[in-house]
Amino acid sequence: MAAITAVLLAPPRLGGVTVAMPDQPGTETVAAFERYVQLTETRFQSELRKEGPYLWVDLQAASREKHQKQLRAGEVVIESLQTLDGGKVIAAPDAEIHHWIGTVFIPGTTLDEYLAFVQDYNHHQQHFKPDVARSQLLGRQGDDFRVFFRFYKSKFGITAVHDTWHDIRYFRLSSARAGSRTHTTRILDVQDYGKPSEKHRSAEDDRGYLWRLHTWWRFEERDGGVYVQSESVTLTRSVPWIAKPFVSGMPREQLTRTLVAARTAMSKATPAAAN
Repeated sequence: MAAITAVLLAPPRLGGVTVAMPDQPGTETVAAFERYVQLTETRFQSELRKEGPYLWVDLQAASREKHQKQLRAGEVVIESLQTLDGGKVIAAPDAEIHHWIGTVFIPGTTLDEYLAFVQDYNHHQQHFKPDVARSQLLGRQGDDFRVFFRFYKSKFGITAVHDTWHDIRYFRLSSARAGSRTHTTRILDVQDYGKPSEKHRSAEDDRGYLWRLHTWWRFEERDGGVYVQSESVTLTRSVPWIAKPFVSGMPREQLTRTLVAARTAMSKATPAAAN
């Protein structure tokens, strides 16, 4: 495990020459990510205006029945996505864009009950630990929220902790459908987590595990419960192949655990919903 940590934290070497890795995303990288998010948001808005199926799992005709069985059995259905620009891949130099969509079904609850639960940000650290080590509602105006999260991830002997600030807007489409979008406004890499020397890393020391994050949520009440769908787009730095299981796996694993934790917390709140 120590060997993996050393490779991840140190600049890679090719042919005995040290290759510089960016501490922060460059201008071209940021532009590529923003373009990716813009096109994803455009698709998201377009889908909201359409009548008919609301969730991604319902739009997949070939796998709809299989996914419904998985969801009703308490599983999370998760897949990778890719937003293209005119049919072309959006390349982010020295970085990777991770795009995942996941859905879970929470039986025995209502849309209003779920919205009350998810908007109770001061208690997210209780329901979504260890991924959320700290949470705080910073402000609210109607359906607009400002929220702080401290994200925690530890795997393969590597620990990544980030302090993050988010602008979140909720919307209601009908009595049975709602959603939200989250724009992460600031991300700081935490050094020496849990120690007296704990502090935020400087831009020059940022390890690039989490550079940018956007999420889109959809909620639909039907079939005696609420379907929760989350779509996330994350920007991280490119890393040597040996470290990819940690960096590349982080967005998928965190999304999966978030959906599982939501189902578990709501099932405890409504005992009749438990399988």
